[in-house]
Parts: sequence; C-alpha cells; structure tokens
Amino acid sequence: MNVLADNNLTEGDQVANKGDQKTQIQCFNFNQTNSLFSVGTNTGFFVFSTNPFKERTRNIFRTNSEAGGIGIAELLFSSNIFALVGGGANPAFPPDRLVLWDDQQKKCLIETEVMSKKNIKAVRLQKNLMVVVLEDNVRVYDHEINERSRRETIKNPKGIIALSPDTDSIVMAIPHVEKGVVRVDLITAEKTTHIKAHETEIACLALNRDGSRLATCSEKGTLIRIFDTDTGEKLQEVRRGSKLATIYSISFSADSNYICCCSATGTVHLWAIDSKGKKNRTSSFSFISSIVPVGYVSSQWSMAEYRGLEGPALCSFGGDSSTVYVITAKGEFLTIKFDLQKGEAKLEATHQLDKFVSS
Repeated sequence: MNVLADNNLTEGDQVANKGDQKTQIQCFNFNQTNSLFSVGTNTGFFVFSTNPFKERTRNIFRTNSEAGGIGIAELLFSSNIFALVGGGANPAFPPDRLVLWDDQQKKCLIETEVMSKKNIKAVRLQKNLMVVVLEDNVRVYDHEINERSRRETIKNPKGIIALSPDTDSIVMAIPHVEKGVVRVDLITAEKTTHIKAHETEIACLALNRDGSRLATCSEKGTLIRIFDTDTGEKLQEVRRGSKLATIYSISFSADSNYICCCSATGTVHLWAIDSKGKKNRTSSFSFISSIVPVGYVSSQWSMAEYRGLEGPALCSFGGDSSTVYVITAKGEFLTIKFDLQKGEAKLEATHQLDKFVSS
C-alpha cells in the first residue's frame, strides 16, 4: 500500500533543497526483514539501514536536464536489486513502466511496460516473483518480467496488498472484487481463500512472516481483525478507537505475538496477539452494556500507545517485539521502545531524513 496515495503533501512535507527546487518525498517502504528502508523523492531514491541508522546508497536521476522522480522503490531483502517506478512531476521513468535496477552496477537491468496504460500503484518483490498492483487488477511476474497470473480486484487506487516475507511459503492478500472481502492466495500451496473481513472497503492489509495470519482494517479505521489464512477463521479483533480515522499501516512482530499500526490520529498502537489478548486493555463501559453495543464493550484496546506523529506514516517492528520503527511523510525516521510489561512507550531515537535526501 502506498500511504502517500490520495494524501496530498503540504509545503511542510517538502524538504528544503539547494536553490529554488524542493526535494519532496514520493514514497517510502521497508524491506522484507525491516533491516532497510527506501525513500523515493522527486530527485531519485535513497536506502537506509534501520539499526544502526545509516545511509546505504543513493541514486539521483535526471531527465531532460531536470531531476527525475521515483514514485515506487521496492527492495528485495538486502540485495542490490530494486524495483522502481517513476513518480512526481517529472518522473525518472514512465509511471506505467516497471524497472529492475541493479544498484551494484548502477544501471537498469530491465524496463518494461506492464501491458497497460494505467499507472502502477504498488510493487512487491519475493525471491522468485514480482507482484505489480494496478488500479483494478494484480499481476504476478517472474524476475524476467514474464506474466504468470492475474487477479481482478475492486478499484484499488492506493495499491493495497500484502505479501508474506517468508520465501518458503509465499502468501499474498489483496482486495477482492467484492467490497470488504480479501482474497488470500497461498501461492506456494496453490490454494485460494476468500475472507469476508469487513462490511466497508478494505483500507489496509498485513501478513505475518510465514503468511499464516492476516490483519485487516476497513476504511472506518476503528477495528483491526486477525484471520487464519488457511481456514479464513477470525481469530481476534482489536480496537484502535471509537472515531473514524485512516489506518496507514499495520505490521506483525517477527514472532507474531504483537501487531502495531499507525493512524491519522498521529498515534502508534501496540496490541498483544494471542487467543485471549490478556495483555490488551478492555473497555471500561461494561456497566452500560444495555445501551452500548456489545462489540464495543468487549473490545480489546491497545496495550500501549505512542502519540505525536504528523501525517501519513509507515510502521514496522525492529529486531524484537518491543521496538517499532516509523517512517513519516514529514521526513523522519523514529525508533520507539515499548515496555511490554508496563504498557508504556518512549521515543528512543529520531533521525531527520532531509539532511540526506536534500544534500
């Protein structure tokens, strides 16, 4: 999912650059292990390591003597291979073309139009395949960009998709053609499951490392539901809040015992994931259950929260379940430490990306 889609950045989201031109963030995403993240701008793309935080590589593009923008920069684990799509006012590559970039050789390996005049909304990479998300369908390719299969979706302008990081059991989740339904493809096992997750449109999806668990939220952004991808059974439901708010991203911890999310309220929420959710807070309104919906009264609220984010953001877990990384559209990389026993959160480190992407 592109958390910047349909979220127009303001002047404050632009990073001051030398001269009259401003560097503007077009996209950002973590790799499959959350050890690296990419940032695409209107001048090129950058890659940083998360721990320790450090710039790993940069590529500045020029087209017709002007800076060329990158709208999608997808990493393949920690390799030198990237999937790029042009973006911004002056794209480095046409936004309907997929580019495989070799960063060691600093050159394009393959550039191909994805047999459609529609812009690419998202790309995901795996060991032996690539997934390209268009507005109304999802296409699976091998690394020679030969199309292997295609799935129709409901209108999907934000490029909503989840692909499990595990290379032994590849699972993909996408919005189905029916509103509120998620199509789960166990690609390795050649099995498909359809899950009626919500009544309204799907807004965000996440899979755990081996693809056995799926987290979903709707455009309402009040609830997150967790399902077994093999059976489609709902395992747990947690509540972000009572008021509507966009959830930008959801992430599972490496051990699948916790999930976190970032929302338009500027909050990072953390929940425990188990059969009973014992660590999560429950509603204090049980005494008025006769006038409050039962689902609300029995809700599992987040066990810990961190507040203070501004604008669209992407979250993921670090090397352990108590560490959460956040990238913001404001150009910040945050490391947040959660106390899993006390339910407390503190900001451990902040890094401003502008000193890198504007230099």
